Amino acid sequence: MAGVFIAATVVSLVQYLRVRDRRLLLLAAMFAFQSQALSREWYDVWRDVFQAGVCAAGLLLLLALNSPRGESTPGALAQETRQHGAQAKPREERVEQHAQGEGGLAPQGGPHRLRQEAPVDAQDLDSRDHHDEPG
Repeated sequence: MAGVFIAATVVSLVQYLRVRDRRLLLLAAMFAFQSQALSREWYDVWRDVFQAGVCAAGLLLLLALNSPRGESTPGALAQETRQHGAQAKPREERVEQHAQGEGGLAPQGGPHRLRQEAPVDAQDLDSRDHHDEPG
């Protein structure tokens, strides 16, 4: 049975490397502590220590899932959807659309876009400076 928890730990760590969500580290810690606890004899003190580690990591994971931190939480995504009246889309799709200037959540041509201006000539700057001075 401990092998199942070791495999779950590896899968959680691979998923963390893919997504970079720190909450997955708490999940991996839970699986690792549980596999260590199951590998100990019933009279071993470390079995209880690892079981306490499972409980601590689980409570920390619960806290991390309930605290609003960015748009990774379902509540923040729902609030963002209500504010903009858009369909809830996966984050990758929204980022890609925003980068391409399509749809997205920001209005087209809004302040989020960089203004492209014609290059300013040095002679033009000099004429602007002298135009403001009283003559």
